[in-house]
Amino acid sequence: MKKYILSMAMILLLSGCNITIPIPNPNPNPNPTPDPTPTPTNNVPTLPNNPALLKPQLRGYGAVNEWLKFSDSTLKAMVDCIATSGCNMVSIELFGREEEQWINHLDTVKAKFSVLMAEAKAKNVIVFIDMVNWGDTSIVTQSDSWFQGWLDYLKGFGNTHMVVQVGGEASGDQATRWYTMAENTLSGFILSYNIGARPSTASSKYTYIDYHSASIGDNGSSDKRIMCDTDSGILNSIMNGGVLGQTFITADITSFATTPLKDGKSVNLYGYYHNAPDYNAINTLGKIK
Repeated sequence: MKKYILSMAMILLLSGCNITIPIPNPNPNPNPTPDPTPTPTNNVPTLPNNPALLKPQLRGYGAVNEWLKFSDSTLKAMVDCIATSGCNMVSIELFGREEEQWINHLDTVKAKFSVLMAEAKAKNVIVFIDMVNWGDTSIVTQSDSWFQGWLDYLKGFGNTHMVVQVGGEASGDQATRWYTMAENTLSGFILSYNIGARPSTASSKYTYIDYHSASIGDNGSSDKRIMCDTDSGILNSIMNGGVLGQTFITADITSFATTPLKDGKSVNLYGYYHNAPDYNAINTLGKIK
């Protein structure tokens, strides 16, 4: 039969007829089962689309108000160190340090943030974004519509690999408005709450409560959403020489972080005025059992 079909095809071809010989489909299933999602190279859980599905325990570090001065390669190196250290989060103040007036260089803010987010997603690291340091008058004097534009900007990056907090130690009617705006705009995103330095609770819309510990051992309420943060009262005392901008004291990192981590809470080392990443702090925090 096969010889007959081939003979007929040759006759038609020689006679000048155009023929099409169908080629069997090597994959008869039009909807094959896709390959499973690759397992991340570290043990950090990828943030889900729905915050209710998973609340990963965060442990991280950030040169929070100086990160905008870092080169792209330094930003990537900081994220890479976090990804391999046992930590899973890098923290930033989106608009950096007020004295440097990044409000006048917002294109640079966006460019640097894009680099940071791309590296974080590639290395499965979470970016904790404190949008506004409430002491930064260049930001808190902006209009609601201006702030809405930045919420829309963050929304464009998608709701994985970031935790968004409207403001650190926020207060007043404006804080309430801006937090509400974030709840509405970033529905489905993972949000953190910090109205007042040491909130003990927050609505169910918030996956984390950013608690600015006043001292080693001040770990906030029993709420497992608490993230013990070295910002505010404790900050100077656990940096070398008690001076902002110095590296963290290794032993104090262990003393500060061990109990809350064992209790299932999160920890953030807030590297205020760090003009270079504190790699020792990152590695020390990552190794705490």
